[in-house]
Amino acid sequence: MIPASEPSRSGWIQSLRVRRPRIVGLVLIIRNVLPIQRKAVVPVTTKTAGDSRGKRRNVPAGYHDKSNLLKNLVVTVRGFRSNPTKQIVTAPQFFPASTAGVSRMCPPDGCPENQALSTHQSLSNHQWKPEPEAAEWIGLQLTRLCHNNPLLNDFSRLLNSRVSGRLIDWIDHLELQSLSGIEESGYREVGNDWYTHSGALLPPVQYGHRDNVYLKVDSVTDFVAANRWRFPFRLHGGPLDPVRSATIELDAPAGLGVVERHGISPTASSITIPAETRVKTLSVFDEFVNRERTFPSEEHGFDALTRLVDQAILDVGQELACDAFFRAERSYWQSRNRAAQVQYMRQQSLGLGWGNHDHHTYRSSRTSFHRLIAVFEQFGFQCRERFYAGAEAGWGAQVLEHGPCGIVIFADVDLSASELSNDFAHQPLDETDTPGTIGLWCALHGEAVFQAGMHHLECQFDFDLARAQLLKQKVRCMPPFTETPYLQQCFTEGERWAVAPYKITRALENNWITDEQAQRFLAEGAIGSHLEILERNDGYRGFNQSGINDIIKRTDPRAFGDDLSPQQIIGQILDVNESVADLEDSSEFILGD
Repeated sequence: MIPASEPSRSGWIQSLRVRRPRIVGLVLIIRNVLPIQRKAVVPVTTKTAGDSRGKRRNVPAGYHDKSNLLKNLVVTVRGFRSNPTKQIVTAPQFFPASTAGVSRMCPPDGCPENQALSTHQSLSNHQWKPEPEAAEWIGLQLTRLCHNNPLLNDFSRLLNSRVSGRLIDWIDHLELQSLSGIEESGYREVGNDWYTHSGALLPPVQYGHRDNVYLKVDSVTDFVAANRWRFPFRLHGGPLDPVRSATIELDAPAGLGVVERHGISPTASSITIPAETRVKTLSVFDEFVNRERTFPSEEHGFDALTRLVDQAILDVGQELACDAFFRAERSYWQSRNRAAQVQYMRQQSLGLGWGNHDHHTYRSSRTSFHRLIAVFEQFGFQCRERFYAGAEAGWGAQVLEHGPCGIVIFADVDLSASELSNDFAHQPLDETDTPGTIGLWCALHGEAVFQAGMHHLECQFDFDLARAQLLKQKVRCMPPFTETPYLQQCFTEGERWAVAPYKITRALENNWITDEQAQRFLAEGAIGSHLEILERNDGYRGFNQSGINDIIKRTDPRAFGDDLSPQQIIGQILDVNESVADLEDSSEFILGD
């Protein structure tokens, strides 16, 4: 018997990988909220318990007893070479439990969202912790909803097989008739029957008269076009509305829909914008897509960008301008990265777009960093935590978040330990004699906000499945740089970009690179951008402050040869190929008592 709380890498699922066990059904069903047989789900017979909105309300029988869920989710797995007899494995929660040794980094009252970090605050004051109680509560609701709507169950499987996705990563919000236990899990009411968790990256929940699950997509039109042959739809709202949705018209106890948002959070009151403003949003997006990205100097570039952003905000407002800008940014980054194009094609086959984006990463030279932050603050971003990878690494980062748009930015810059006490996000940084990893990338490719485009977009996936399925599309991934029960991260192999000869000459004359590196850059280009594969569990919304240093070194253009040595490449391909075999080598499995 393998305990449900097995704290191995990637949570409980790794504990099943003993000499390549056949776990395809287990991966697709349990880990991705996919209970196939109805008898496997939490019982749904109800008992009347007073007001359905108070702490006493209609509650599924056995809801409060965690053991009832675990007792009913039992999986039979055949194929363990170490033991040919049938083994019974108790399935865990849908969000693997964090280990007991995880430090509680936030203050007891939680980490407030979008709180600006003052100059004198400690760098560790604004870090996040796993929230397993809240994650478990959401997981229980999804179990029940999948039981009550077979279509949601089926679409979860489709997300898994088509885009390496988990249902939880695509949820915009939930509407629930019963909110029993929600406040005990850490959620708090924020008005108009909405509940959110300020310390967790989990979907908001609203009290309603019917259970509904809404998924987030880039375009309702694209989703309907891709799936109309699968489901009957009813559209709500028109083109260019800040919020537009589509519900799937089926007679089921729980509903399913999709939402397209532009600059408005799920908990905000609905707004109506004039027809003139709607038309202007198209013009603003067009301006951002086609904006000039090459200038005589970075100073000229930021002056022009600042004016463009000011005009966009004047035309359509801060939130709609921000939404248009980052849609354009993702498009430009995607145009320069094959891994992004492959994954976007997979996600767009279901009409999803980049609805699973986690954060956008920009690199900046030291002298331009304060101006980059100023542009983001024009849009309404607020500074969150800061990072410093250590004196040996020589770089740091400022995290920013835009609540209404649901966008997070990770802004990287070369940084020294002596500058940590300063507000390096807003005070100009002096140029150094020799650039570090971030500075050299900018010297060769340009600023991320201009010529280069974003260094990477990080999206949420089933971590192991995404790497395995992308490899089948000839997209390799670098070794993981974060492997914890609540956070896993890796880059796809770096996209190599051609480097302008004059930039190579300048770097060589300043002794930033060697003759050998200069010749290689001319012949092969230099590492440019990535897609980042990420899996979050326990509602963890923070970032890795330790293991990330190694992966940044690997993305340094001066790193020898390819992203990986031949030995690493061979080892990684063998490892991931084995994962693919594990996932595809189907075996008999049973969900039931």
